[in-house]
Amino acid sequence: MSGDRDLFELTPYGLKVCWDIYQKEFAHDVRKLQKEIKKEFKLNELTKPPSKDSIERFFQLQSWKKGVARKTCQLIWQTLCIHDPEAPDWDEIFQPVMKQRAFNSPNIIDFDKYIDLKLKDFVGREHVFEAFDTFKDSKNSGYFILIANPGEGKSAIAAHYVCHHPCFFYFNRRIKNLVTPEQFLQHLCHQLIDAGGLKVGEWPANATRTCFFLADLLERYVKKHGEVVIVVDALDEAEHDSSSTILHLPGEELPKGVYFFLTTRRDEKILGRLPRDVRRTRYDLANYQSQCESDVRQYLKVFLYDSAKGVARRKKLAAQSQSKSLAESKKILIRNSDRNFMYLTLVLPQIMAGRYQNLKIDQLPQGLSEYYKEHLEHMIKIMQRNNIAMDTLKIVYHISQAKSALSLQAIADFAQKDIYYVDFIVRNWMQFFDPEEMEEREHYTFYHESYQDYLRRPDTRRLAGNISTKQIVREKIDHLVGDVDL
Repeated sequence: MSGDRDLFELTPYGLKVCWDIYQKEFAHDVRKLQKEIKKEFKLNELTKPPSKDSIERFFQLQSWKKGVARKTCQLIWQTLCIHDPEAPDWDEIFQPVMKQRAFNSPNIIDFDKYIDLKLKDFVGREHVFEAFDTFKDSKNSGYFILIANPGEGKSAIAAHYVCHHPCFFYFNRRIKNLVTPEQFLQHLCHQLIDAGGLKVGEWPANATRTCFFLADLLERYVKKHGEVVIVVDALDEAEHDSSSTILHLPGEELPKGVYFFLTTRRDEKILGRLPRDVRRTRYDLANYQSQCESDVRQYLKVFLYDSAKGVARRKKLAAQSQSKSLAESKKILIRNSDRNFMYLTLVLPQIMAGRYQNLKIDQLPQGLSEYYKEHLEHMIKIMQRNNIAMDTLKIVYHISQAKSALSLQAIADFAQKDIYYVDFIVRNWMQFFDPEEMEEREHYTFYHESYQDYLRRPDTRRLAGNISTKQIVREKIDHLVGDVDL
């Protein structure tokens, strides 16, 4: 095309000046892109414009997965193309790539909805991504292990990385019964085959029982495409035994150029099941409290200021705070959260809804477990005022024990309770649920594993009226057996 030369001669300058345009909204993405562009095109040494093909390949690589990074690439590309009306359209260049990366195999689990959920209101954590970059730069392969408490954002960090970098990924989810080594290996092997264009003959009999087939695919992928990152979230939710490494992760078989980004709770039993004969780095958020507190401050800033609802939110927080200043109130929230994002995502909407209007802000529950307990105690008082029997709480436990999302009617059938009481529970526990529509009806399952853990605690079951989980299981079995025509 006649405008090719003008466009691509402009490109190095355009790439430099575009950072200022998007710096505020996409700060982390822009810095990453800037680093990669400088590395790819050697801007400091540039003597002639990059070729059209090299620029297209670079942007395809950087924007292959949906998310802010892709949007950033698109905005920069469109800015450059303003100077050349004949330049190729964004969709013309990138749609084929996006379709190629869609993972059409039925053996690949669709985590898109979960990833989108985890990305909501994501801020900060750049220290984690910089540490992983440093790990990759200093090692030729290995395992980077992010360790944190429930609610501190492990899955959100994993989701953010997945959406901003070319990589393969798997999210262990006990709530969805996605926890076995077989599920993990089948998913990851098919991702590699599908995206890497790898040819496989007969599927090996031991493909999902050992690490060898995965290691072979990884080696072939690296030879064909270069280094690869595998993100695996929530190792603590995965099934494992003492006879092998967790999820059959490769040890000495791990090829050069393969980097695993793993997340887990702080559990030495889990960490002890990781491969030992490879390079490993632990990144424990407990050792980076100042950085995590800075992330929490950034979250509060976005919540209170960088939003169309910011003014109304500050007014409601001020009303809750009474004589406290806004700065003092923020300090109390940061202290009570103990750097836990799940705590803030639960407490802040309740404050905005007037849930704590009779409490001073320094009387708010401290920590995630205390928030769970306070909510349960509050609901018990409401039930007592409305003469609702305590055994209605077993509905919560029936939902907790379910291996998949349940409709209101299914919950009522399992718990042997009128659907009125099921609706009462669902409405008042909605903040803990992950609703999804199936067969034109809402189905419910718990959003976070930490709430499941809280329900299993003996003191919680006593508070809930000495609920027996064994009884819950028996009622479920009785219902299922009752439905079978013998």
